[in-house]
Amino acid sequence: MLNEKFILFRIHRFRDKSAYAKLYERYHKNILDFASFKMPRKQDAEEVASEVFLRGWEYATSNRVDNIKALFYRIARNLIADFYRQRKVEDSLDELADVAADQEIEERIDLSESANKLIAKIRALKGDMSEVCVMHYINELSVKEIADILDKSPNNIRVILHRAKKALNK
Repeated sequence: MLNEKFILFRIHRFRDKSAYAKLYERYHKNILDFASFKMPRKQDAEEVASEVFLRGWEYATSNRVDNIKALFYRIARNLIADFYRQRKVEDSLDELADVAADQEIEERIDLSESANKLIAKIRALKGDMSEVCVMHYINELSVKEIADILDKSPNNIRVILHRAKKALNK
């Protein structure tokens, strides 16, 4: 964490591109996986991930950042929302579950058939449940980190996780 604070200082103060590259290496896979769960095609997810890091650079060089991980996830969530808003596609996770067969995330992770079924069920969850499950179980973020990203209380995140587990068990 101290190392990350130093990296953020170097980015903000000196516009240090090599320091930002370290953050890119650390968070790119997680942001790409997160976007892959929400986007209809791998190319769209890659475009979102690239834009996240471009906007993250712009923000970090002009503003003080305390939690870069939260910033990256917030930017990703906003870009995904913009993607669906611009294309007038209904933001329905049910539709995304139908597109899951076309996505290549299963190939990249090399999951078993039962895990693929679980991923489809996670995508079909309503509201914030899908995002929270992906962040907690796939990206291995803590409840507090998710709360910071979604601007909710840790207790609210725990409730969402509990409801998501109940929905997945059904």
